[in-house]
Amino acid sequence: MKFRSVLLAALILGCFSCAPSASETLLSADEETDGLWSYDTICAETYEAEIAGERSYTISFWIRPENNYPDTCIWSLSNGEETITLTGSGFSSETFSGLTLSDSDGNWIVADGGITVSTDRWNYLAYVVKGKKTGIFLNGEEAASGTFHGSLSDAVLSFGKNDQGLEPMEGKLSDLRIRPKAVSAEVIRQEYESAYASVLLDTISIPDAAHLERDLWFVDTEIEGYPLTWKVEENDVLDDRGIRKDTETGGDAVVHASIRTEQSQAEKTFQIHVDG
Repeated sequence: MKFRSVLLAALILGCFSCAPSASETLLSADEETDGLWSYDTICAETYEAEIAGERSYTISFWIRPENNYPDTCIWSLSNGEETITLTGSGFSSETFSGLTLSDSDGNWIVADGGITVSTDRWNYLAYVVKGKKTGIFLNGEEAASGTFHGSLSDAVLSFGKNDQGLEPMEGKLSDLRIRPKAVSAEVIRQEYESAYASVLLDTISIPDAAHLERDLWFVDTEIEGYPLTWKVEENDVLDDRGIRKDTETGGDAVVHASIRTEQSQAEKTFQIHVDG
């Protein structure tokens, strides 16, 4: 299906639809949810959007990659003649770089080697174009910037494939937006911080939560300096500390974990079965 606004047109192929406003296009319908994040899966399907030659625009999204090898393609922007590619890292002369933006003419904008997306964790990426000035932002901070021919006429933004033969980045995608303006660094930072609690809480998993065979520990736990609060609903198998009760029979328990940062808060619920 095809939708048009005053400044942007979005052609959606694959798993999601959109409902654009006059100010921005929200491409991701976020068809799946894990109770904390809503997301689409980046896989064999391709998610595409036309960008109608804007001189200033911002592409932003959350991504939880499963892979990030040298030259792994996050997205490509192409009009059939010119292509801009964002990769998770580059590899040249046995030296790894960080996030790397490149075009068909051999121009590059490269972040320092340690600055790239983390696998199995949500990352916030923003690509900001203002004329020929381009910036790449990762998790609320500018990762790299430079002068770049970043605005292509009738370009197509692609996730899940590229025409350079690069390995595509796979994983989960959330809140993919195209805005017909260069969003400020302060707004990008605020957008990241507003979801930071959910980023942290998503890193928690309870191994074998479906069939718990060992004690947990819910006391004095924290993530990156932020304390976790645990609440165990009344049950017959698990106490408030995460210790198995002295019972020969198994059963189920519902556990809630919550965390609060300066700008955000989040809660995640675990359904746990304790074997007898």
